[in-house]
Amino acid sequence: MKHAKQKLSLVLLAALLLPILAACGAPQGGGQAQTSPSPAPESPVASPSPAPESPVASPSPAPESPVASPSPAPESPVATTGGKVLRIHQPQYPDVFDPQKSSFTNEIGILALVYEGLTKLNENLETVPAAAESWEFNDDATELTFTLREGLTYSDGSPLTSENFRYAIERTCDPATAGEYQSILFEIVGCEDWAGTLVTDTVAYEAGREALGLATDLGGYAIMLGGTSGAHLTSFSLVDILSHGRACALMNPYYAVFFAPAVEGPLRVVGSIARQLGYTQEDTDSLEGRRLGLAIARALIAFLEKVGLPSRLDEVPGFSQAHIERALKAAKDPQLKMKLENMPVPLTAEMGDDYMGPVLEAARTGNLELIRNV
Repeated sequence: MKHAKQKLSLVLLAALLLPILAACGAPQGGGQAQTSPSPAPESPVASPSPAPESPVASPSPAPESPVASPSPAPESPVATTGGKVLRIHQPQYPDVFDPQKSSFTNEIGILALVYEGLTKLNENLETVPAAAESWEFNDDATELTFTLREGLTYSDGSPLTSENFRYAIERTCDPATAGEYQSILFEIVGCEDWAGTLVTDTVAYEAGREALGLATDLGGYAIMLGGTSGAHLTSFSLVDILSHGRACALMNPYYAVFFAPAVEGPLRVVGSIARQLGYTQEDTDSLEGRRLGLAIARALIAFLEKVGLPSRLDEVPGFSQAHIERALKAAKDPQLKMKLENMPVPLTAEMGDDYMGPVLEAARTGNLELIRNV
């Protein structure tokens, strides 16, 4: 029983560290799956060559006297064909680029530009042909047959056939994929049963579901505690080098110091769990404000190191000063004004460099003393 309590305590500590975000591997599919009765926009399909809405002007001859460039160079190189470029603004960096796993609107918006489903919705939200030119049910409506358009290809010119759609549907149902919208295809006979075949120990499965539900609830509570979490907000500037959940886990200790005066109660709960598991020997119940935040931060960093996760940004491959600059720039976005104001310690865009900057620098170096409190 004592061992079980320690396990549950470990789950609770992890839950308070980060939200649950799964990213399983994607093996090749095997076996047959029936054609989907509902269109799957995630299915891989021919990627149309981007048709820019407006051509990019060719460079003008250099003037005789120096003149400021009318438009800054793009931050990253963009592949071009025929001298034309289509640029799409995205307020946040996508977390997952996988047709069967992506779930956030900023990811799906990009995938919709490069993949096409069997059908699509028109401006009146009516189902119209896309990769399939037609479809029909059998007499008892248990089978749905799609007829693909002639000459479909991927962007590299390779042919696109019904086999590619079969594989996409099968991969979605595969329990090893476990995409966010897997259940959309559960009306296909066999999909739901196959999706659950990894479960062999039903007792452990039910216990795991209960623990996962509790962890998910606590993780969500930790993120939204008193408003938007700084770690959650910063994570979107780090998802090119860390998964969303790991970015939150790494940043949480440092924001714990910054937010400490406003969240003493919840920090004492974390401190109690950390003390049970041996990640701190400090009497967190008697500490207040910044001192409490520092104690909790040290315990959370010890936990990260114990489970093999990075606890400093400079430990993460691919990290650079550009990530800190990106996070500070994002904090100045007018669209995030309400999120900053709803943090446990409210901030304004003008306060970002003075207060978020030191938090990010502390996360880079591991030096908690750099963090300033309002």
